[in-house]
Amino acid sequence: MATNANLDERRAAFSLATQLRKENLSIEVYPEATKIKKQLDYANKNNIPFVAIIGSEELNEKTLMLKNMVTGEQQKVQWSMVNDIMINLFSLTTNN
Repeated sequence: MATNANLDERRAAFSLATQLRKENLSIEVYPEATKIKKQLDYANKNNIPFVAIIGSEELNEKTLMLKNMVTGEQQKVQWSMVNDIMINLFSLTTNN
């Protein structure tokens, strides 16, 4: 899932979703602009394993914060590396 906190971040989230869907990866964008905590709660309730958090800082740095909802670990990821990282993560979660 990708977070959605305002218009600029929503555009980035939809761009990310389009990019990952081209790799046949399933991703949703949170349907409304709201607080990140509410979005993370939604991800937990729906057993979404990873959340891409895109804030103003990440937009400026061309990164996103990738949160593993199972372990709580977060890592900053460059946009250029997102596809490879997500493909690897999804293959690990589907093989377990």
